[in-house]
Amino acid sequence: MSLDKSAIELLQQAAALATVTESTNATNPLMPLVAVPDGIKIQSLESHMQNRLRFRGCMQTTQLSEFVQYVAGRKHAGDMHCFVNADEMEATNIFNFGNEDVAGHCDDTASVKLDKTAEYKALLQFNGSKMAQRDFAEFLEDWAHLITCKSEDGEGVSLAKAISAIRRITINAGVKTESEQRNFSSERSALESISINNENSLPAEIHFRCAPYTGLPETTFELRVAALTSKDQQLLIARIKRHELLQQEFANQFSLQLQSRFDESQLELPVTIGKFSKVA
Repeated sequence: MSLDKSAIELLQQAAALATVTESTNATNPLMPLVAVPDGIKIQSLESHMQNRLRFRGCMQTTQLSEFVQYVAGRKHAGDMHCFVNADEMEATNIFNFGNEDVAGHCDDTASVKLDKTAEYKALLQFNGSKMAQRDFAEFLEDWAHLITCKSEDGEGVSLAKAISAIRRITINAGVKTESEQRNFSSERSALESISINNENSLPAEIHFRCAPYTGLPETTFELRVAALTSKDQQLLIARIKRHELLQQEFANQFSLQLQSRFDESQLELPVTIGKFSKVA
């Protein structure tokens, strides 16, 4: 009895499947595998077993204390490493990180992302916004318990005086004309000037003190105040000084907080500022 081409191919495929299944299970007895007759693909049977073969997952929280407690509770999980993402103010601990000799799968993690405080959120909305006198003054009134003001000379200005000056800004506008006559030519120019009549009472700097993120210490933010004037309206704007440097400082504080809490929990866990992603 002769076999046609399709039958021979099926027999060859069956033999190949048996060989692949036997060899893969021999090299990894803890992970039962089966060869699926779809171009001979390898597929794990772990999802059909009663229990998973190893623990892995992703724990997420916004509470620093809960994160440290969870990591400390699993301190015997393996060679761990913690990474702090400075841009996102998020820390991720990889339990099965391993090392160069015995690399882990890096798929068992816990992460904590710090929330901005309500005060810091309000400050970020205020920062760089062009605001009318009323809105600017109301912001100072709403957060008066966190704010101090300084004049252009660096002297302290009472908040009540600063708010009153902001509400009563008036604009002086005028035109200065210059004319020059010569024997063979003449020149004439007009210069428009706009000034604020009570600029000495306005705060040149605003100091706003708050904790930027939950779990981090308080920081004093220094904001430079400027007036945008025209004949029709007066707008005020305040900008945080050295904001990018402050953000880097927050990341350093975050890293130090984690390292300190890990040390208190008797965890020998390295903390690195940066991002980590495994490569297949």
